Amino acid sequence: MTDHDDVLNPQRGQELREEAIAKVRGHVDPGWFCRALSAVRTVARERPTFTTDQVWERLIRDGVGAVTEPRAMGSVMRTAESTGVVKATDTWELSKRPGCHRRPVRVWRSQDPLSGSPEVLKGSVDLKVTSCKG
Repeated sequence: MTDHDDVLNPQRGQELREEAIAKVRGHVDPGWFCRALSAVRTVARERPTFTTDQVWERLIRDGVGAVTEPRAMGSVMRTAESTGVVKATDTWELSKRPGCHRRPVRVWRSQDPLSGSPEVLKGSVDLKVTSCKG
């Protein structure tokens, strides 16, 4: 297969996306990842729908320092979705964070916190980075 053949190859695009997410997850501070997942759970309890803008706002409010790789939030949201805390919608909003230059960000729907994985709700889910305890 030539580079030209990959121009319109959605399967290859999905593979590259998964590889990139795994790479980012492997380089993010495990403590930050756990605090970000906790922030998602908090925002999900407070709002029926939200974007990562509200999660970033919660992290700032909680005094959590910046992450060196902002794309790590994508991995956090995927973990939250796979464990039943949130569900992705087909709706997008323009980000309010200046560093995002008003790019579209996904709207997430909160799931009933009791329907999420008990391990996530207790903060002990294995995130393939570390275990988030208490």
